[in-house]
Amino acid sequence: MSNTPKCLSIAVQVYVLAAQNPPFSSTSNYTHEDTILYTSRILVTMGMYPDLGWQSSLIQTLNSQPPRHATGILRRIMYEIMKPKELGLNCASLKLCITILLNCAANAPKFNRAFVHCRSIYWICLTMRRLAHKTALFHQDDFAFVVGCLKLCCTYLQTTFEQYGHTAVIQALEARLILTLVKSVDFVKADWMIPNPNPPTRLGEQYQKLLDTIAGYAMYYSVATTLTKALYRGEKYLGGTTRMTFKDEYLAFKKTVEERLMILGEWEMHGMNVCVNSRCTLRAHMPDKKAKGERIPFFRCSGCRIFYYCSNKCQKQAWAEHKETCRNFAACRFAPDGTPNPPPHDARDEHFMGWAVQQHILDARSKLLEYQSKYQSQRHIKSTEPLVSVMDFTIFPCRVETITAAAAMKRSPKEDWKRWLLEASAKEGVDPLVMSILPSADTPRYWVGFGVVVAP
Repeated sequence: MSNTPKCLSIAVQVYVLAAQNPPFSSTSNYTHEDTILYTSRILVTMGMYPDLGWQSSLIQTLNSQPPRHATGILRRIMYEIMKPKELGLNCASLKLCITILLNCAANAPKFNRAFVHCRSIYWICLTMRRLAHKTALFHQDDFAFVVGCLKLCCTYLQTTFEQYGHTAVIQALEARLILTLVKSVDFVKADWMIPNPNPPTRLGEQYQKLLDTIAGYAMYYSVATTLTKALYRGEKYLGGTTRMTFKDEYLAFKKTVEERLMILGEWEMHGMNVCVNSRCTLRAHMPDKKAKGERIPFFRCSGCRIFYYCSNKCQKQAWAEHKETCRNFAACRFAPDGTPNPPPHDARDEHFMGWAVQQHILDARSKLLEYQSKYQSQRHIKSTEPLVSVMDFTIFPCRVETITAAAAMKRSPKEDWKRWLLEASAKEGVDPLVMSILPSADTPRYWVGFGVVVAP
């Protein structure tokens, strides 16, 4: 089999096709479940021989599958969690369904895009919530299956966050992921009671990893606004319960996120959340309206779904400048095979991240200058050699380090370093030059500049 190039490709196609056969089929022949088990064993076995090039064949085969196959796989999960109460919950069957989803999504990001388009994140969060609601109905022997299902759900969510970034995080927050984690804390404690000679990653560790990832993406405006509501739901539930498991971890997560969300209030009070139209008359009155607590609604362009306007009048005025960009983004919404492409960054996300980074630099200006001075004295660097402070916002608390300009150029060679270093020499000892690392789904994103307040 290993010497046959198309062997794994055929196994993967059979695996995906067998998953299309719904578990609620009227036939009593369950051959498709045996087929899924045997083909999954082939995939696991081939994974033991990475030198055979099975990984590229697996990715290519899954990416070439029609997007409609994603719907068939999700239907299996939907059926298991939406069954009538009298039929009960088959944990083993549910675990098999989630395993199919994870095997396809983790190995082929393009195929996972079809899952996300079919609201897979919502259904996974709903699955976790349904399991949490049925805690009292489980027998002691079922807890191992339930914990296994929850771990697979967390692995899928973490995989999707890494592949699609803030758009996947927003969908998870809208599906009440924070509240789901809080409500399923009983299984975190049960996981530690399950005997295992070689314990894998514990459920609590996976929960903590999800929260850390979400906290990193709080630098996005769209995530920050959604996270505000999610924190309120979680805090409201914890306020009425006496369970302490995972409560301390959640409260630590809430505290760190709130420190970043404080920038959101300042951003809106300064009138930064403005209409894209450069001739908008609302700009001058924005701070006054915000101070009075008046809500100013914004409407997203239905073509590109990136830029926002305060009214149809402003959109018409800006159409001459916006139409080419709008049509380009609208044309790239779907791939040639019909698979939806990941959406580009929201205009307000880009604006807010620049604002938030500069506010953090202003708050930490004295510390950054102190770190640069220590770095220069400890390494005996000449005073004429410029230094750059690096602020890593992908983790919290923000990690800060000092590096030379030459090292910074290697990390982000596309920046106009000649201009930045020239400005840094003029601001020496007053404003530090900072290179910020921002959370992103693909390659690391860098922002270079100083802590200057952006005018509205």
